[in-house]
Amino acid sequence: RANTILYEQTDKMKNLRSQQMYSDVLADRAEQIEEKKIMRKWERDREQSYNITLKQQLEEADKREKAEAELRSKKHAEMAILIQEQISECQQLVVERLRSEKRDGELVKKKAEDDLQRDAELQAEKALKARLQAEEMQLANQKLKQLKLTLELEEEREGEKRKSDLKKKEDMALAR
Repeated sequence: RANTILYEQTDKMKNLRSQQMYSDVLADRAEQIEEKKIMRKWERDREQSYNITLKQQLEEADKREKAEAELRSKKHAEMAILIQEQISECQQLVVERLRSEKRDGELVKKKAEDDLQRDAELQAEKALKARLQAEEMQLANQKLKQLKLTLELEEEREGEKRKSDLKKKEDMALAR
């Protein structure tokens, strides 16, 4: 063992060990560099994979957003159409109601005019009847007066005739 230690202490052996150690250090260093390259490659691959995944997710999110925006715009368009239809229906109902009210008003007006005309005709007819009755009464009164006069005249004539007959009878009775 002492020989081995002496042998190891020689310059050549020290140099050999030093060279071996240097060679080991260089090999370790080369391994470290290679390992570092592999680690960088893995890191780049991982980043690239992350970037690809992120890009895909962003594209999918954009697609979803566009689809949702299209769906919203379709819904808004449908709602606008429905609102326009409802507005138009309401306007039609209002117009129809106004037309109906106008027709009813015209019917009421026509009925009132007809009633007024009928009342005026009835009044005119009553006035005509009253006038005719008054004229008939006047005629009847005139006829009655004439009749009365003729009766009075006849009574006077009869009275005179009686008087004359009575006088004749008296004259005849005197003459006898």
